[in-house]
Amino acid sequence: MRKYIAIVMMICLSASLLTGCGGSGGGGRSMGGQPKSETRTDAAQADGYVIFVKDANTEEPLADVRVQFCSDTQCMMAKTDNTGAAVFDVDPGNYEAHILKPPAGYQKSSETANLTAEDRVAVFKLLKEGEELGTADTAD
Repeated sequence: MRKYIAIVMMICLSASLLTGCGGSGGGGRSMGGQPKSETRTDAAQADGYVIFVKDANTEEPLADVRVQFCSDTQCMMAKTDNTGAAVFDVDPGNYEAHILKPPAGYQKSSETANLTAEDRVAVFKLLKEGEELGTADTAD
């Protein structure tokens, strides 16, 4: 009998882990979860918070930018995808986001974005090394 109970418990535990349901009580998503890796170009489609990172002069999306997303108690990190977006699937609330590490060839930004339950999208625009706003190098 114990063997069957152990098997049933393992199946239930495996199913809950595979579906993303943890044992964090209350059924809510915890801040310690993982950011979504899906590509989202339309922020209105996002269930969570979206951080976009673009080139300041060309408006081209920047991939592989490390973004930090924090609540009062925890922080998460993610890299932007090929659309320049990092999506964080967390409960509505107040959060801060900033660029943790810019891609090679870009200046570090000290800008911080404050996000709320109503305002879930932030856009960071990074300058290339040695550039100023409006001075994109067009020579190839």
